[in-house]
Amino acid sequence: MVERNYPALRETVWHTVLPNGLNVYVDTRPEYGKQFAFFAARYGGMDLRFRGEDGEWVDTPQGVAHFLEHKMFDTQDGNALQRMAAQGVDPNAYTTPSMTGYYFEGVQGFEDNLRTLLSFVSQPWFTEESVAKEQGIIGQEIRMCEDDPSHEVYYQLMEAMYARHPVRVRVAGTVESIAQITADTLYQCHRAFYRPGNMVLCAAGDIDPERVAAIVSGVAEGCVQAGAALVGGETAEHPGMMAEDDYDLAGFTVGVVDRDKVVDKNKMAAGDVVIALPSTGIHSNGFSLVRRVFRVETADLRAPIEALGGRGLGEALLTPTRIYVKPVLALLEQVEVHGISHITGGGFYENIPRSIPDGLGAKIEKAALRTPPVFDFLARSGNIPERDMFNTFNMGVGMDVVVPKEQADRALAVLREQGEDAYIMGEIVSGEERVVLC
Repeated sequence: MVERNYPALRETVWHTVLPNGLNVYVDTRPEYGKQFAFFAARYGGMDLRFRGEDGEWVDTPQGVAHFLEHKMFDTQDGNALQRMAAQGVDPNAYTTPSMTGYYFEGVQGFEDNLRTLLSFVSQPWFTEESVAKEQGIIGQEIRMCEDDPSHEVYYQLMEAMYARHPVRVRVAGTVESIAQITADTLYQCHRAFYRPGNMVLCAAGDIDPERVAAIVSGVAEGCVQAGAALVGGETAEHPGMMAEDDYDLAGFTVGVVDRDKVVDKNKMAAGDVVIALPSTGIHSNGFSLVRRVFRVETADLRAPIEALGGRGLGEALLTPTRIYVKPVLALLEQVEVHGISHITGGGFYENIPRSIPDGLGAKIEKAALRTPPVFDFLARSGNIPERDMFNTFNMGVGMDVVVPKEQADRALAVLREQGEDAYIMGEIVSGEERVVLC
């Protein structure tokens, strides 16, 4: 982060722009007892028209930005406002003609609540039923405002001064305009305006700027890649286990699939094609063996290694795991998929068979595999047999999908459109041997 000093104001502000375009500002205030966070989108009551994903203009009813602000706190498993309050902070939100902001303040649980804030603002959840209920609630709010003289004087003044400028539009809309809002309207506006490049995160208090940037970068990017929401969290202290400024961040995901969309492996047949989705390296499995081979507690993890292309061992081992959610979802929409295997602990031999029915097996062409150098370096350094390598690590394949042979070209095209350098690594054959490497 870049440090910016303002002596006249006695302020020190740290700033960075994340790779996804999000601006992050941290005002370090060691004398503060409270911490604050503010997450905002450049989207307000006067933003009624925008270009959609197809390039066409989209016109929306008055009050959508304010309506969206109300509904953003709803999550599939409850309410983020209540969750953050239970985590010890005071959260709220507001909408102006040009901005929507979400914030909290408190004396504890800053990191947990920051993750919750990032998650629910980035990952909306609406239903037609909840939208209909909110229309009644906001309708009452609008009527109350119409009975407030100062409120009416302000908007009548704006309407008199600005004949065409959208600043004259009432932020909350009207009872009639909000009746036109649907869940699809909210999703469409969220996609258009709640993009990292159109948002800003500000934090203040006795907090470490680099730590804030690391949390925001990792959590926000991970959730966006996976299309997932962070629905909760907690912090545990481990005296004597970690240094004061160290932290261990871990999470898990839960997926839900409609019964009629479950991939049916019983449709698989001999001749189907096995497509590989490349991994970025070790990912997150087999590290007990890795640590033993490289003696990581005493090794120089930063020293350049020629076999790793000049990278240090630490960098190679900790390359972030690739997330395949969006490419696979896109594939499922356009191609008939007969099987999917996530190559995690157990490697090829334990994971690929899980998606193959009895009487069939996967014939994998070793020559086709694009194995990153870290695996060869690991095998040589630890004198690990090939069978053990393929039974422990992903060997460069983070996930495989099985599709009919006649749809293989289309599957590869879809995956490549999604940024995956996918390739064919084998085929399905008849037989009792579940995985054959040849």
